Amino acid sequence: MNSPSVESEKHALFNLFLMAIQDVSKADEAEGYKYELESKYPNDPLTLEAKSLSGEKVDWSFDKESVKEYEEKTTKSIFPGKYILYPAYPNPFNPVY
Repeated sequence: MNSPSVESEKHALFNLFLMAIQDVSKADEAEGYKYELESKYPNDPLTLEAKSLSGEKVDWSFDKESVKEYEEKTTKSIFPGKYILYPAYPNPFNPVY
């Protein structure tokens, strides 16, 4: 797993690319950010998205290892380890007499 600073840099480069690609006069700047993404993070989804947005054909198929790793990471973060049911509290807007 990447460190927070690596993730931050990757997202920052991608955001700079997005801002630059929207301005026709900054096409060279966008290419520079895309090149930096490609050189530092060659198979990252953000790099592939930058390539796609700049008009390049992109192979979106991922190897089974990276898909399995992603599924394990997301599954662990989505499902809680245990469930707790607390007692219900009365609704103050619907008093019971």
